[in-house]
Amino acid sequence: MPAFPVADGAANLYLDQRRSILLRWWLLLAAAIAVSSAPTLLGLALPLPPMLAVLAALAGFNAWLQWRSPQASVPAGELFGQLCVDLAALTVLLYLSGGAANPLISLLLIPVAVAALSLPGRLTALVTVLAVLAYSLLTGFYLPLAIDDVARAARLHLAGMWLTFVVSAAMIAWFVARMTASIRERDRDLAAAREQALRDERVVALGALAAGAAHELGTPLATIAVLVGELEREPSLDGEARADLALVREQVALCKGIIISIGSHQQRPGSWE
Repeated sequence: MPAFPVADGAANLYLDQRRSILLRWWLLLAAAIAVSSAPTLLGLALPLPPMLAVLAALAGFNAWLQWRSPQASVPAGELFGQLCVDLAALTVLLYLSGGAANPLISLLLIPVAVAALSLPGRLTALVTVLAVLAYSLLTGFYLPLAIDDVARAARLHLAGMWLTFVVSAAMIAWFVARMTASIRERDRDLAAAREQALRDERVVALGALAAGAAHELGTPLATIAVLVGELEREPSLDGEARADLALVREQVALCKGIIISIGSHQQRPGSWE
């Protein structure tokens, strides 16, 4: 039974590709054990060589994905291709083990569910059509399982239905849990980004206000400096008045220095943070 990797991106499902590859390895191992042990434990005459060949081919495909070492995000088109490979492998395995009469036929819904969670609507519809087509073909083209005992066949069918339910429930729970965690993480990132944007807006507004105030203060300070210079040239001023004018000139120079400092901060990005 193949695993189905899920991508993050446009469909808002963010799953690690390496985790998907690991899941495929575990499911391939379980499928290999089930196929190889079925003739002994269940007395089913399965065509082992072709079924094991399909599993080996899928294992090679998974090994190639792991060797390629993809990034965490998978494009929608690439994910669609992987789902098609998994769907094809599952269809061949079902063809070799009873076709639509196999209770595991419902596992064809898994790639449809994954596509609905992770792919755009057009690709999801295409995966759905492929799954329905595979199911339809398996109703007429398959290798039947030779089981003479009707009661035993019914028990095996019920056991297969139980196994299908367990696998489907586990897969759905895993995917939904991962999707929920990804959505929560995305919401936290969006909230942090909004908060940072608000802080940046306040900083920009403060910088603009400071620049405007500095510009407005420049003219009156220049006027004060001119008047102080003219008053200092008056010969009739006494020493105390000249000391006061020197203090005023010193304070005007200090204000000009502050304005220049504000202007330099305004020109440097992030200097107000």
